[in-house]
Amino acid sequence: MYVIPVPVFKVKSMKAGDAAARGPFIQVKERYWDREPLIRHELVHVKQFWRSLMLHGILYNVWPWYRLHAEAEAYAEQLRHVPANEFMMTLREFALNLSTMYRLKIDRSHAYYLLMDWWGRNPVHGPENRD
Repeated sequence: MYVIPVPVFKVKSMKAGDAAARGPFIQVKERYWDREPLIRHELVHVKQFWRSLMLHGILYNVWPWYRLHAEAEAYAEQLRHVPANEFMMTLREFALNLSTMYRLKIDRSHAYYLLMDWWGRNPVHGPENRD
């Protein structure tokens, strides 16, 4: 395993969203600076950037299938870091986001299934395994 530092920048505003991975670094709105689950979501996009040999931005913008799975993987990681008592509410919120915010032609139930599939690939931080 390799550890690669990822610069995280605090910004006052962004065109869209609360945080964004921009290739090998992350931007987070000031008011969300302390939201670890959100930063974990963006770290997944940084991993995708390196895993795709730096083609993540292009693939994400031109290939809906890639965008769907990139976001499902990132949201699943974010779910692993939400408090257990907020898991189901957050899962429903993320399914709604995935089905409406990313120019994808999927319904909420498909998004829900995909999130659970990605989450189930590594649920060690899931609600049933918390201290």
